[in-house]
Amino acid sequence: MKQVQLSIHSKVEQDDEYEEYEEYEEYESYAEATLQERGHVLTLCYQELLGPQQIVDSKLTLHRNEGRAVLKRSGAIDAVFIFDEKLATPCLYNAGEISLSLDIRTDAVRMEEQDGRLTALYLGYHLFSGTQPISGHTMRIELDYSKTALKTSNEDDII
Repeated sequence: MKQVQLSIHSKVEQDDEYEEYEEYEEYESYAEATLQERGHVLTLCYQELLGPQQIVDSKLTLHRNEGRAVLKRSGAIDAVFIFDEKLATPCLYNAGEISLSLDIRTDAVRMEEQDGRLTALYLGYHLFSGTQPISGHTMRIELDYSKTALKTSNEDDII
């Protein structure tokens, strides 16, 4: 298991066919994560702080060369998002008193690798409620292996 730093950039666009102007919000967040590799499956585990006392545990599982990713979220948000370029997938999204039944239509699941290591992930998808479009999303996660936690010094090293 490897320790990595994540830089997460998200963009949410409101899907409203009647709006003349595009409305969107962008978010930037950072997290420490663990990365586990087992064959063609990569798993990133990290926490996000949405607000006071609102921690979300996220587990992102990526399937190399399959155009598929699964994001399981628990804590302040409880949901399982399945991103599959070939399928529209259902999702039950729970956040406190809000519960929504959504469909996810994935445009793209892309992984970037360098020297055999995952360096970035891109997800593009749209959320629907039945046939009604709700929002379009893009998420880019960049991994930095050089900013891992410092090792604690060994007592033998103290003079």
